[in-house]
Amino acid sequence: MTELINILIVDDKPTNLVALESFLCTGDYRVLSATSAIEALRLLEANECAVILTDVMMPEMDGFEFAKALKADMRLREIPIIFLTAMTSEVIDIYRAYEIGAVDYLQKPLEPEVVKAKVAVFVQLFRQRRLIKHQAVQILESERREQRFKFTELQRKEAMTRKINEELERRVDERTRELTAAKELADAASVAKSTFLANMSHEIRTPLGVVLGFSELMANPDLTSEERATYLGTIKRNGELLSKIISDILDLSKVESGQFAIDLQEVSLANILSDLTALCTLQAQEKGIELSFLSEGKLPAKIRTDALRLKQILLNIIGNAIKFTGEGCVEVKVRQSSEGRSPSKLVFEIADTGLGISPEQAAKLFEPFVQADESMTRKYGGTGLGLVISKRLAQFLGGDVTLTESVPGFGSTFTVVVDPGIASMTEDTSPDDCSDVAQSILAVAPAEVRLDGLTVLLVDDSSDNTLLVTHMLRTAGVAVDLAENGQEALDKVHQHPYDIVLMDLQMPIMNGYEATVALRKEGYHLPIIALTAHALKEVEESCYAAGFSDHITKPIVRPVLLRALRQHAPPAPEPWSRAI
Repeated sequence: MTELINILIVDDKPTNLVALESFLCTGDYRVLSATSAIEALRLLEANECAVILTDVMMPEMDGFEFAKALKADMRLREIPIIFLTAMTSEVIDIYRAYEIGAVDYLQKPLEPEVVKAKVAVFVQLFRQRRLIKHQAVQILESERREQRFKFTELQRKEAMTRKINEELERRVDERTRELTAAKELADAASVAKSTFLANMSHEIRTPLGVVLGFSELMANPDLTSEERATYLGTIKRNGELLSKIISDILDLSKVESGQFAIDLQEVSLANILSDLTALCTLQAQEKGIELSFLSEGKLPAKIRTDALRLKQILLNIIGNAIKFTGEGCVEVKVRQSSEGRSPSKLVFEIADTGLGISPEQAAKLFEPFVQADESMTRKYGGTGLGLVISKRLAQFLGGDVTLTESVPGFGSTFTVVVDPGIASMTEDTSPDDCSDVAQSILAVAPAEVRLDGLTVLLVDDSSDNTLLVTHMLRTAGVAVDLAENGQEALDKVHQHPYDIVLMDLQMPIMNGYEATVALRKEGYHLPIIALTAHALKEVEESCYAAGFSDHITKPIVRPVLLRALRQHAPPAPEPWSRAI
């Protein structure tokens, strides 16, 4: 039977102790709890513990003072200490914790699986140390029993004992070095996590504060039409920035975890360049700088790559060049590599006449949430994730993103390299071709989609979201009915012949998955489109597996919503099939 190992939890709030005990009480641990540091010290006098989890803010003696008391006691100083706090953690507090001797610093509310995993590590280390000591004692005892009968082999026993000790010392030293390296790695990861979260909080809270502040200003009935238009533009711009930040964070998470899917297909290089020209020309025109696309030599007509990710990389790099160029130009050159590589690579060189980057700044350019300097964040915005994501994506596509050259005050040149796969016959791609396509795209205004006569059931428990989507639909001529949960949706579908159902996923009583599965089991064949704030690939796959016809990610963009409705609208001689 496995011996129960003691772990000690300390918190002045009994409810927190109960919560911790609920997921730490397993068949392997005996959980000792104390409501104060003084009570915890008394418990440690009679009990050997593998790890201590202690709250920071406590009366009489706080967590930091408790840790100092432990480190001052030779018998207790080796017990690992994990700090728990509900306060907003400052980096200085985290450093203070590690200086005192803590092994970790966790922010409440706690993730049970994270806490259990960390506790399991230290319990395992405790058992290993105890096992080593036990094995050493057994070996020595065995030697002593043998030498009682072989007094004449005293010298051999002494030599053997010394040899055993040297084996044990070497194992302890190796294990100590491993533990030290693991702690240093954990410390570095903890600091990096804290820095990442602090930066992420700043980047999200800044535009969020603008949105909330200007939303409050919009309530003033005395605003002029110009002021109202300015405030609305500010709210929209910062809302789009929030959406971009969240998308970047999700992309980085997928890339770093190795869960990022690359879809390699044969695509037209000219179409990719045309799309880039159309998207970037408007941005350059707004800043009054010149943007040019040039080709050197022959380029492949077709390449095998992930067109969406390639455009994402180039839009990030070209967009940065435009953003950090106050005057002058941005030049994009496209060529096939001529460095004797086999097979050849496709190379994009993006040169600007902007701010430039110093060697010190360049050294940390591709680190998450790092810009050339902090003043750039205040002036130009952004999280610095774009370059990190672009570099990782380019590596997935068989290439890389590098800073080729930069002179502060005179501009920078970035090089994007990707593997074009097995390219088809080459053709000359003139820069004028791209410019002509851009002008033609920019000259055509998007047509307003009308869906007069279409009937839609909108299922969502959020009144704000319902109000927004209803407005989007009714201004396009859609007749909208509402339901607040999946059960109400089932009842209404049984009573009314809707053309399409728009279904939120997370709702009370019956969620969107359950409602859709129930409808499909009944033989309901009309389109059901999922509306969700989750942008993960796994959620999209779950939607299709449950029977949804399509998947739209929040925040809802009106043109995307209307295009999806037009795509799934049943064929009929009704006006919704026209674009006016």
